[in-house]
Amino acid sequence: MKLKNNIFYFFFNNKLKKTHLNLKKSDLRKIKYFPAYSNEWKNIIYYFNNNNLKNVSIEYLNINKIIKFYFNLYFKDNSLFLINKLLEKKCFFFNKKKHFLRNIHISQTEIKHKNNKIIINLYILNLEKNILIKRFLITLNKYNKNIYNNIKSITNLKKKTYLYLYNIFNNNIIINKNVKKNFLKKFIYSYFILKKILFKKLIIIRKYQYIYLFNKYKFDNTYLLYKLSNIISNLSLFKAKLIEFNIINIKSFAYNADIFTNVLSLKLKKKRIKLLKGINSILNRAKFPKINSLVERANKIKYKDSNLMENKFKDTKLVSLLKDNLYLFLYNNLYNESKYINYNKEFYKIYYNIFNSIHYKNMGGIRLIVKGRLTKRYRADRAIMKLKWKGGLKNGRSVLGWVVGGGVKG
Repeated sequence: MKLKNNIFYFFFNNKLKKTHLNLKKSDLRKIKYFPAYSNEWKNIIYYFNNNNLKNVSIEYLNINKIIKFYFNLYFKDNSLFLINKLLEKKCFFFNKKKHFLRNIHISQTEIKHKNNKIIINLYILNLEKNILIKRFLITLNKYNKNIYNNIKSITNLKKKTYLYLYNIFNNNIIINKNVKKNFLKKFIYSYFILKKILFKKLIIIRKYQYIYLFNKYKFDNTYLLYKLSNIISNLSLFKAKLIEFNIINIKSFAYNADIFTNVLSLKLKKKRIKLLKGINSILNRAKFPKINSLVERANKIKYKDSNLMENKFKDTKLVSLLKDNLYLFLYNNLYNESKYINYNKEFYKIYYNIFNSIHYKNMGGIRLIVKGRLTKRYRADRAIMKLKWKGGLKNGRSVLGWVVGGGVKG
């Protein structure tokens, strides 16, 4: 058999590629690792026996239902009797809240199973909290003066009655029965009316106060959250395991795909709202950073990362590295401790250490596709497909032909 027909003939005669001495590498940036838009796998679990994995999908749906039911609880009746019973923890009179836009919106749960512990991650948008605070402050400012006047009038009434009775007993004045009756009627009537008005106003203020506290205690482990963990621990997959909640509060529903689709579906279910108006109102809620076109079109020197080895030297040859005195370069850049001593005290604050270390805090754009029977005539031939977007997901610097950087998603 000839050598030419052999499979390895190509590798024997393969010559090395020529590299020129004047070869220069292009200016580079660090590789960006973009986070995945949505996680396909919500459960992370491992079993030796495959039969144990049969109930995972069913119990995952049950957990989502239990958690959503828990965060959508509210008082069946807003009376003080029920609120006091809640605080005493004797019994609970709760009912599931209707699906309003101004409630607590929850994403799908992300569960990590371990040997002795289960970690549940939740993304939550609490729109109800700010509304309840506003209502409480409005009612307090509204009834504050009236409550003060009512208390003042009740105290004045009591003073007048005490003085009147004191004068009668000291002077030994004889009074008819009719005069006594009229006096007592006036006093009792005015006293009890003022008392009723005062209590009604106090009940309204306390009602908003307790509803706000109930919203607050849902996220507190000492009051109500431990009861949720007790309910979840009764399921077959979670028995004899500790349950840990990682609750992440989001400022806008545009930052999570599950909450965004939930809000959009609730808005489009309303018959009065038109399709395009509903989509535009949701897209306008998303806030993007302001981009300066002059800065984006500036010279490439500003965006060149000088810390990378590729940008420090002309090429990867040993000749060019030795010319620039590699030993001094490594000593001054890698082993110089003076940089870590001369930092300001402000650098060690929480804001500078944690918040500035997080990458990709701002959102670039949103692309939204809506399909289905969205017209007033609920028929298949009237189905619609609408596409809307806001912002842009392109890298402006690479499009303009300046600095290039790799991007990895997921």
